[in-house]
Amino acid sequence: MIRSSSWIRDCVDAGQPLNDVLIIDGLTSVHLPFLKVMDRLGVDKACVQGSPDVILPVIQEYPDRFIGMCRVDPNYPDEVLPTLERSFNGGMLAIKLHPAAHTEYYPIDGPNYRPVFEFAAAHQAPIIIHSGPRTEVDLRLNRPYLIAAVAQWYPNVNFIVSHCGAYDAKETWEAMDEAIEVTNANSNIYLNFNTLGRYYGVLEYLVQNVGVDRILFGSDEPQHSLLAEVGHVAYAKISDSDKEQIFGLNMARLLNME
Repeated sequence: MIRSSSWIRDCVDAGQPLNDVLIIDGLTSVHLPFLKVMDRLGVDKACVQGSPDVILPVIQEYPDRFIGMCRVDPNYPDEVLPTLERSFNGGMLAIKLHPAAHTEYYPIDGPNYRPVFEFAAAHQAPIIIHSGPRTEVDLRLNRPYLIAAVAQWYPNVNFIVSHCGAYDAKETWEAMDEAIEVTNANSNIYLNFNTLGRYYGVLEYLVQNVGVDRILFGSDEPQHSLLAEVGHVAYAKISDSDKEQIFGLNMARLLNME
């Protein structure tokens, strides 16, 4: 097949699934009808985050499609390690932390997260951390500068800043500049731009200022649309080789997948 300068865009224009591209959705919640959407778009795998009670049955039933991300609550420190051990013994490969969630509300640099980071180092497990929006609370709990401090404590752990610390146009660029700064200063920090691709030029800006190797695709489905997020990459004004890195190759490397 003769491929144009943007065969990925052409494929999407034609309404065809991107079956020739490895696509790993780097952040979703459990949503089994999501499989139909994945198939329609050509998404190979999706990382699903949650407790072992919720996630283990899903990844065991669909081991070729879903990758488990264990989520723990730092407010119950005695349960953190047992939860992680059960999750990884059952096949999970990564960890999701949400410091500003109403049920957790605990700073990412707080001591109750230390066992999580040590476990991740021992298991070579990447950690994705919710970051943003830039409210007073979130800046105190999960801003990119705080994640960078943790990344410096644990240089052998790969940390993923979710949302690049932002959510909407009012804060996108300020948050991204902070996320870019800490990513460029720390080789173990990566950026998942989920929910930000809707704003014109975001992905191009990240590639220009960080480089393509540390940018990860994600949808945050079902809160946000996988269809829209695929489109943001497919139509970005970057090369198709860069799109392939972002869509799945970078995440596959972080997860030590063949």
